[in-house]
Amino acid sequence: MQVIDIKELLRGSKVTEGDSKALELYIAGLLLKIYNLSGVLKSADPAKVEKEIDEISEQLTIDILAEFKTLRVQEIGYCLMCGLKGHFETKTYGMNYPTFYKWIEAYFYSEERKEAINSIKQDRGVLQLTETNAPTEAEKRQMIIDSINESYADYLSGATTTEMSKLVSEQDICDYGNVKDNFLTREKKKPEGMKLIDFYRQCKKEKKTKIIDTELN
Repeated sequence: MQVIDIKELLRGSKVTEGDSKALELYIAGLLLKIYNLSGVLKSADPAKVEKEIDEISEQLTIDILAEFKTLRVQEIGYCLMCGLKGHFETKTYGMNYPTFYKWIEAYFYSEERKEAINSIKQDRGVLQLTETNAPTEAEKRQMIIDSINESYADYLSGATTTEMSKLVSEQDICDYGNVKDNFLTREKKKPEGMKLIDFYRQCKKEKKTKIIDTELN
């Protein structure tokens, strides 16, 4: 884990600042990606995996809001990827609730995260994390564009036709707080009312590699 990466994540929205159900759906999408990358979906029943992910994401949401309230939303995905890559010195057995909980706990109390928090405190010259140095409108816009392009890239990488990958490719695109949908509609990139998954399919048919070319915006 890199302190500089964590510092950027710590500037995002806290898990307590949004709707808990939206957070649960967001976590479910992250778990689906982890299951896919770990190879679990290759030999699993999609229906069973979906039920398992629903139950795990519900419990993890409860845990996070109760025990890890200062986590930022984007930290969760980063944490799960770090766990998948073996960055934590904790024993785990397979892709399951105890594993994901241990990864979150290990990340939350990690020295790297503590260093990142202390570094931000020093940068701001205050004793605690605040929102006084909120990103500029241009920075907020760029973060949304980056998130959309990353989400689309994930869709393209998972948009295969095999039966076991159907659960991944046919899922509704995770959009915490409808930020992506609202932005694309406001920018007149996507018709109002069209689902993100349908818009991504349309862009794929048009052979687009990015939803928004940042060099042109």
